[in-house]
Amino acid sequence: MKMKQIISCCVVLAMCGAILTACTGDKKGKTPSQPQSPSSQASSEVIEEVITVNPFTGEGGYTEELLKTRPVAVMVNNIAAALPQSGIADADIIYEMPVEGPVTRLMAVFSDYKAMPNVGSIRSARHDYIELVKPMNAIYLHFGGSSEGKQAIANNKIDAIDGLAYSNIAFYKDKELAKTRSSEHCWFSNGQLLQAGIDKKGFNTTMEPLASLFNFAKPDEDVMADNTSAKVAKEITTPISSGTKATFTYDEKTETYSKGQNGKPHMDTNKNSAIQTKNVFLMYANVGYLADNYHKEIDMTKGTGYYISNGKSIEVTFKKATINDAIKVYSADGAEIKVNAGKSYFCVVPNSQREKLIIQ
Repeated sequence: MKMKQIISCCVVLAMCGAILTACTGDKKGKTPSQPQSPSSQASSEVIEEVITVNPFTGEGGYTEELLKTRPVAVMVNNIAAALPQSGIADADIIYEMPVEGPVTRLMAVFSDYKAMPNVGSIRSARHDYIELVKPMNAIYLHFGGSSEGKQAIANNKIDAIDGLAYSNIAFYKDKELAKTRSSEHCWFSNGQLLQAGIDKKGFNTTMEPLASLFNFAKPDEDVMADNTSAKVAKEITTPISSGTKATFTYDEKTETYSKGQNGKPHMDTNKNSAIQTKNVFLMYANVGYLADNYHKEIDMTKGTGYYISNGKSIEVTFKKATINDAIKVYSADGAEIKVNAGKSYFCVVPNSQREKLIIQ
């Protein structure tokens, strides 16, 4: 949202009357009184300087126009046959959760949809992600979806663009990848194509300024520096499902974590490098199954886990009051924690996997 700095400045008042008297003299021959010094006439005027920050990262350099522009949330394939991915390193925040069997899926959120690079491959909607999309009022980009996912989109009136219907408008198929991949792993989009889809659907792209996703600290502040409960966290390993293991390795020089997956760097082909993130959230929650005993059902209302940043971690709790509310993060004393400004990677992990967590 907007942060405001109040700058006091002295404004010297005009003294035209006094100067005129000094030049002409008093009619009765009296010596004109001396004008008061500027310091005695000075008054303070309060001027507001508006500083905008990205509501997803807490970073500055954000325009007021972007504060009123809706973000986009993109469902990204995360199975071995679809790797490596593209464009995810540019996301402001990435959510990863289990969706079916051993499979996880990513949702990459971009606050400036017009600047969204080539992103993909794009896959199907899942109902649990709608609980994240709703409070951020994002346009939802997906390719197909489970019956529960489609129903959640309809029930919550989510502005969504489905590749099954708009593949030739808002998506493109990578023909080179299609030579070695199945067709469902070859669909991508970008800001220009997304705009075409938005225009075709007639979506409104403006909104009231969005509240910050987290309680962000100032960009030059380190919330871990004086936190006596913070513990060393330079190397983190956690399964996110039975088939997906995530690692986060801290780099002292960049003060970010490099993301790994199943023993390899989690790559973005656009940058030819692994994902880098300032903040890592590990939310351990109850994860069950839908009636088919295959697709996952996640309790998004609460969880416990860790907030990790700048080489340290603290234990936290997570709460989501309603589908209209974002997930909030609290310390042991019940206060909402401060979060370092920067990109975030948010993992929702089954409680059953918690005993396998390693933080060093």
